[in-house]
Amino acid sequence: MPDINGNDVSVTDEFAKHKITVVDFWASWCGPCRQEMPNLVKTYNDYKDKGLGIIGVSLDEHKEQWADAVSTMNMTWTQLSDLQGWNNSAAKMYGIQAIPFTIIVDNTGKVIAAGLRGDDLTTFIASRLGHSGTTDTQR
Repeated sequence: MPDINGNDVSVTDEFAKHKITVVDFWASWCGPCRQEMPNLVKTYNDYKDKGLGIIGVSLDEHKEQWADAVSTMNMTWTQLSDLQGWNNSAAKMYGIQAIPFTIIVDNTGKVIAAGLRGDDLTTFIASRLGHSGTTDTQR
């Protein structure tokens, strides 16, 4: 699927770069998506160096509105869209019927969780990536 610059991106290649990847289905015109975005930005910034990747899949139809939203909301992760709205190929493949919607996959693309938002999403990511190495209590 094309990224925001028009380059084709393989999601499986993106998955392989991270321990876990959140696939975030959203759109610039979706109020609940925009409300959720500051939480996702914070979570990304907190965990990107620990193995978190995010792929935004926009259900927008107009590139300018999509690009403006990405810039305005500081969404610095990979952004994809075929600009087909609800006919987006990834949304159809995953059976997405409402947004915002997240699917969390491991580095092989295996789905390990879905439908998490807000604190539930952050807690899940922290449980998978928050503890690196051994702590004193684990010794």
